[in-house]
Amino acid sequence: MNRAEITGLSDEELHGMATLLQERNDWLILAHEKPDGDTLGCAAAVAALGKRLEKNVFLGGPDLFPGHYAFLLAGLDYQVLDTIPAGFSVDSGVAICLDTSTLARSVSWLADISGRCPIINIDHHADNKRYGDINWIDTTASATGEMITAFFLSQPWGLRPQEADALYVAIVTD
Repeated sequence: MNRAEITGLSDEELHGMATLLQERNDWLILAHEKPDGDTLGCAAAVAALGKRLEKNVFLGGPDLFPGHYAFLLAGLDYQVLDTIPAGFSVDSGVAICLDTSTLARSVSWLADISGRCPIINIDHHADNKRYGDINWIDTTASATGEMITAFFLSQPWGLRPQEADALYVAIVTD
């Protein structure tokens, strides 16, 4: 099975997304409003990958981190983001929206950085509005965590145990 078959993306799309992540120093990882296990598990895994790749990781969303997910490694780094986080560079950054079908379900200022900062939109919901510069929407996936797992496994960086644990949470809670 080749990488495109694993992820559902063409080789060009897969390469484009991986290259963008590798080139950008600041990663803004966004969970949706009223965050659930899928968005938080994905966010935790992507944040762990960003740290492993020595990126500046900014993690949060419009609402508080639910206490019952405190065991996820990202819980300590998560912030309610009413504004663009201090230290995040729109010019050298990328926004990664996970399991978020519309701009209205994300931070209120996301549309303001659109056009200045590339947005990667990864989701499995059929009602996704394709608001990103890169839109990976797979309505056959049971959870966005399934998609992120496939993406990690298609790349040379692979999947580490703490990332796999977070993605397990994403998949089984959705």
